[in-house]
Amino acid sequence: FPGNTQSQKTEIEREEENDYTIATTISRVRQVVKANDTEAVLGRTIHGFTVFFDDENRGLNTAIQAGAQFLPDVIPELKGSENSVNSNINRHLFLAANNTRLPSNSFTIYSAGVGRAKSLTPDVTSLSEVPKGSYHSIWLGLSPKIDRSINEGRTFYDPTGPQLAIASAGAEGGAESNVELESAVNQDTFSTANLQDFYAQVYLSFLQQDANFVRESIYREETSYYPHVSFTGNWTGTQDVLRYYTGAIASEEVKFYLGADYTKSTVNGWSFRGGAIGYINPDRDYYSQIFGNVAKRFRISKNANLTFSTFFNYAIDRDTRIGDTVNNSPASELAASARLNWRIASVGVTYYFGDILPNSFEDRLLLEFSIRPLKTVTFSGYVAPVDETSNRSIYGASVTWRLNNKYNSPTLSLNWQNQEYDYGQDPFGNNLIVNDNTFTVLFRMGKPAR
Repeated sequence: FPGNTQSQKTEIEREEENDYTIATTISRVRQVVKANDTEAVLGRTIHGFTVFFDDENRGLNTAIQAGAQFLPDVIPELKGSENSVNSNINRHLFLAANNTRLPSNSFTIYSAGVGRAKSLTPDVTSLSEVPKGSYHSIWLGLSPKIDRSINEGRTFYDPTGPQLAIASAGAEGGAESNVELESAVNQDTFSTANLQDFYAQVYLSFLQQDANFVRESIYREETSYYPHVSFTGNWTGTQDVLRYYTGAIASEEVKFYLGADYTKSTVNGWSFRGGAIGYINPDRDYYSQIFGNVAKRFRISKNANLTFSTFFNYAIDRDTRIGDTVNNSPASELAASARLNWRIASVGVTYYFGDILPNSFEDRLLLEFSIRPLKTVTFSGYVAPVDETSNRSIYGASVTWRLNNKYNSPTLSLNWQNQEYDYGQDPFGNNLIVNDNTFTVLFRMGKPAR
């Protein structure tokens, strides 16, 4: 804090520590497909077991996962027929199974679902006539719950200069002088007025020393995993997908939710998506929201296209408190964007409109680009020339290398991100800004699930 003879500036130092735990997951998948002369059915079962080497709920989570291994596989029922089987199975059957909603950042313990779709017949002559497929499932897994806290750390003075005497005074004398004093020794009080023979010496010096007043504030996040059960389903067609989902997260305060979303695309390049989800007992990670987007794609040539889009997300009841501290972290957004894809390159621009939706991000202009010189290598970067949020990333870059050009090939990613934290101004009007550079190396096996 400012106020000594050496400086009138405030300095902020930010230190971030991350403690990771090792997690190992083993999964087995069984898929059964049956078909008759009119339709086909699909049964998909996933058994997973994840071991956390350091987790608050490790005992409970391990017991639930062990018991879930005995849950049955799904064998779909389908009546036989006298006619021969129709091998033209509707691809919407498999797309519907892949379109099932999986809770984000979660680990699957057990998932069981059944899909159904009418098979293709000779009278189907266009994509719009292909029957829809459906898939309905139950999902049991572990989802993260982040506990946040803000606490005061050490508070102390850190000397930065020598001690200087700014004033000195003193006196001494005995019973015949005009020295008067009182003293306390071992809870006994003595006064010169009651003493007949004494001699006193009293000298004082006032010192001045420059020092920095240091105050620590500690923000801590601790992630634990809790059981989560979800029921979800969807109807998938050639141009649209309708999904529903409901479930509960068994954290200290059980969180129930219900939601749905709808996606529609047209043959002339339009796409629409809208949805909503509502929570009981919301917090900073799981909260009610309404979202949607509209996009239009223009084909410029065989190797180029231009897409314009607008999207929004309205966070309704996100928790704004961390303990007793009010912390309004933005979650709503309204934006418009454009992207040009040409051969191996892509350029995009997005503008976020601030202060329109409640608890929204501030104004931000984001420019992005990427280039893929090889089928297995991609370079990308971004810069934000306008960003009025207090926690912002001004620029960054990454390179991604897929070790082989296959769907489940291992991928190595190198990422760099410049992060800026704006803490406002000190009492003298000095800006309090901290700048960090973050480098990340990620090695991933397999294609991540949507």
